[in-house]
Amino acid sequence: MLPIPRTWRVLTDVRWHRWPDEALFGVRRLSEDGVHVWRTGLDVPATRLAGLGAYLTPEEMARAERYRFPSPRRRFIAARGLLRELLGAYLELDPARLRFRQNAWGKPLLLEPPDALQFNVAHTEDLALIAVSVGGAVGIDVERVRPLAHPDRLAARTFSPLEYAAFRELPPSQQLEAFFAVWTRKEAYMKARGWGFHLPPDAFDVTVAPDAPPQLLADRQAPAEASRWSLHDLAVGTAYRGSLCVSSLARGP
Repeated sequence: MLPIPRTWRVLTDVRWHRWPDEALFGVRRLSEDGVHVWRTGLDVPATRLAGLGAYLTPEEMARAERYRFPSPRRRFIAARGLLRELLGAYLELDPARLRFRQNAWGKPLLLEPPDALQFNVAHTEDLALIAVSVGGAVGIDVERVRPLAHPDRLAARTFSPLEYAAFRELPPSQQLEAFFAVWTRKEAYMKARGWGFHLPPDAFDVTVAPDAPPQLLADRQAPAEASRWSLHDLAVGTAYRGSLCVSSLARGP
């Protein structure tokens, strides 16, 4: 088992806590009805970054080099290396030996061993979240809550009519938080389905109020999906909104 970096924390049952430093959580400890969500920073020291970069394939390093500025390039290398390190510890494999593929809509999956783990990654600036499951598909998203020039216009373009109506009814003081709550809930679902933005964001409804229990209310393109998924808001800190979507086969919280 690989030593756990001190930057990692694991979330189980949607409660953050620090995992022991001496070992990563083995896959045998991840039950078929459980989901683990890990968080870490991406601005790592140069020596640590070099070690993470050593796990990457030439193709991944070529992708990193396409970033124009150093900071996003380093964060890409860190995110890919940390993902490999974490999945390698679950599977007890060398992180550099892991191979990935993409589904028809671009969602990353393990190529070998196939179906051993389901995972999903989200990051915003320096913060990264990784969801891991053996029981079913997962999707995760995180966004820094930041000022927006016209949140109402963005909501009108990306929310469903039902969501937009509920958004307009909120006090202006809640609308910014609501925008990021809705957006992370929606993107977590789109990623869990494996479609990403090939699934139109206005084709389904989620709860809107920031403090409302997160829920997938309806999917008009696939009505049966509403009962197959559960949404969970993540306590990532006041500066962020995070959401997790899990299938009925992998109910972590």
